[in-house]
Formats: sequence, C-alpha cells, structure tokens
Amino acid sequence: MASSVPLPAYNQDVDLFDAMTWVPAYENYINVVLTNHGVPGGSFAWTPRHRERKEIARLRGPDLLLAADVILPVASLLKAQEEQAGSVVKSMAAKWPEKPKCTPDDWKAPPPGFVNRR
Repeated sequence: MASSVPLPAYNQDVDLFDAMTWVPAYENYINVVLTNHGVPGGSFAWTPRHRERKEIARLRGPDLLLAADVILPVASLLKAQEEQAGSVVKSMAAKWPEKPKCTPDDWKAPPPGFVNRR
C-alpha cells in the first residue's frame, strides 16, 4: 500500500479545498500532500494521525511563490498500515458494549394507514 500521495491542483475555492484535503488522507489511510496553484494559494500536507498531529503543513494566501520542506512519517505509517489497523479494530471491538436485544416495546407505533406487507 502506498504511504504518500502528492496531488497538484488548481482550485480557486481555497476554503473548500482546505476542508476537503483531509478526506483522502483519512479514507485511504495515507499521507497526502496537496499543492494548489500559487495564484489562489492554499497547499496542505496531511497524515492520518489523531487531532492536531494530522496537519503537517498549511500554506495559505494568494499569489504564493515558495517552496517548503515537510517531513512525512512514511516508515511509521507503513508499519501502521501493515500491522496496527487490524489490531486497533480488534482491541476497540472488545470495548464496545453488547447490543441490547430489541423487543416489540422498543419500537414506535406504525404511522396511520400503515399496511403490513407480510
């Protein structure tokens, strides 16, 4: 599995671009570096870590002409992709409460005119 993906873009709605840039990192469980064109500005680097540790870089502002070095956690993310994901799910599943059994009293009454389709 890939652990890093660079994505170039030309997106003029930088606020929307900012809000949507975290999604690929989270859904694909990879590092993502999104470089937006310098005229609208707004380039970002994300990793699928918790809370404030997920944002690696954020470059905002119009008419940007710059270069930035960022350090991506490649080795540790690759190890997590190979080993941790399954073990985290198993450990958390053990903590989930048992789902209570439903009885007819747990349900709302059917709406007026409801037709039973047995």
